[in-house]
This record gives sequence, structure tokens and C-alpha cells, in this order.
Amino acid sequence: MKKLLFFLLISIVTPMTAQNLTLWYGVNYSGEMKSVEPLFKWRPANVGLDYTIPASRWDFTLGAGFNTKGGYTCINYGQVEGNIGYHFIERPSSFRVSAWAGPFFGLRMSDDLGEVPANLKTRPTMTGWQAGFLMKYKFIALKVGYEQALTGYWDPNVLMVRPSMGYYVMTTSKPHSLVIRLGYVF
Repeated sequence: MKKLLFFLLISIVTPMTAQNLTLWYGVNYSGEMKSVEPLFKWRPANVGLDYTIPASRWDFTLGAGFNTKGGYTCINYGQVEGNIGYHFIERPSSFRVSAWAGPFFGLRMSDDLGEVPANLKTRPTMTGWQAGFLMKYKFIALKVGYEQALTGYWDPNVLMVRPSMGYYVMTTSKPHSLVIRLGYVF
């Protein structure tokens, strides 16, 4: 029994020593549909934290952050993401280049002007995928990628009239972004 407990302790503690956290700040070049006119802008308010579990040449990363995809400069999404990365360049000098991909789940927290909606019905969720490249050198990380929402959110500020049906319908939007994140690994 002691050997089993010791083995379990070692198998849990050993991978934990190789794990790391990355605190990041980033920008998005985001686009979404507003009625029939697309909206593309640089959005500089993005912060988050990634937790990485390495396994040989592979990494598994869980992350959470606050992002701007549809807003101007205000944070308007809370986002949780999970990615799998493969190191295709790894040097002994602590330099690494990885390709990564995975799903994300977002919750819209405010409208484009940073105002919090009055009820929960105006804060729908959004899911999607993301992919890109990650370069790490010692304690600095640069992540460049693309995010595409697969589900849209309802925009309460944009109504589409359907006179033949006799009612108003809110249009949906599927945000997508070019993501650039600079991180500190500790």
C-alpha cells in the first residue's frame, strides 16, 4: 500500500513541476457583422492567463481571459479556451516554436460601448475554434493566431424587420479575430 501511495504521489507531483503559467496581454484585429455592414477594427484591451501542461513535444493549455471582439476599446467578452500544441522547433537554449489549435467558449459581458446589459438574455454565449503559432524564449511568449466563432450572439442593438412575418428579429453576429498576445511565463 505504501508503494502504491508513493507511486501516485510521484506521478502527480512530477508533471506539476514542469507546468507553467503565462500571464498575457494582447490585441485583436476583429471583425463582425453589424446588420449588413462588416465592422473591422484593432482592439487593444485583452488580458488573460494560460495554464500549460507539457508532455514531451506536446502541450495542453487551458486559458481564461477578457477580450474585445465586437467592442471598440472596452472588454466585452469573458473567454475560456483549451488548446493542444505541438513543438516543431525546440532548441536547448530555451527557444521553442509550437503550432496550436483548440476550441473556445465566450460569454458576452457588455455591449460595444462597455455598458452592461440589463438582463441575462442580452448576454448570450458563443463557441468557436482557434489556431496559430506560439514562440517562447525563456520567460517571454508570443502567440499569434486566428479565432472564428461558430455560433453567433444576438445583438440587441440591431433589429431586422420581417414585415411579411409581422415581427422584429435581432440579427446574429459571428465574430472572428486575428490574435496577437505577448506573455510572461512563470
